[in-house]
Amino acid sequence: MMTCVNATAVFRSKRLWVNIARTALVAAVLAGGFTVWYRATYHAFPGQQVPRVHWCGRDYSIEDSPQTWRQISARERSPVRAVGQYPPLVWWGQEVFAPSLPVMPHGPGEPCAIEVYLRTGQDNYQTYVLEGGF
Repeated sequence: MMTCVNATAVFRSKRLWVNIARTALVAAVLAGGFTVWYRATYHAFPGQQVPRVHWCGRDYSIEDSPQTWRQISARERSPVRAVGQYPPLVWWGQEVFAPSLPVMPHGPGEPCAIEVYLRTGQDNYQTYVLEGGF
């Protein structure tokens, strides 16, 4: 009788470890898949500085060093306002700002800003400029 009880306990213990291993494997595959998708979509790994911003159907490349809100406001002719979050759909996304344009929201063929700004700190904004010219 004692042997049967020990065998059942060993079987349950092994089954528990198999379930833990399966759960860990599924979590690793999901995390890896998310990381690959994120890298392909946003051109950076989660947590890295974003080298390119995709907004308004166009790509913007990083330019210059970060600026303050005062510097951005002084150089733009139109008022600069928040237009979204980048990357979208994640909790660590940063606010994107762009000069106000007469046509909103943006669709194919509609005008987009030449520069957008990604908030990187309390009063720090990274400038991104439209790729491929105007």
